[in-house]
Amino acid sequence: MERIWLAGAFIFAGVTVYYLIEKDFNAAVYFFALFIFASVFYFLRKRQRKRHIDVKNNDKKK
Repeated sequence: MERIWLAGAFIFAGVTVYYLIEKDFNAAVYFFALFIFASVFYFLRKRQRKRHIDVKNNDKKK
């Protein structure tokens, strides 16, 4: 799931640049917001995965 958010962030970043170059600024703002949304969720999932792995490893040590 983490990779999907990362891929989405890259796609939305590319679409944002395309809309800034070819279309108008107002359309690019929408895709920029989606880029920010996907990036935040990528980092949240990454942190959640790392915490889950740490908890799992600590349980095995006990």
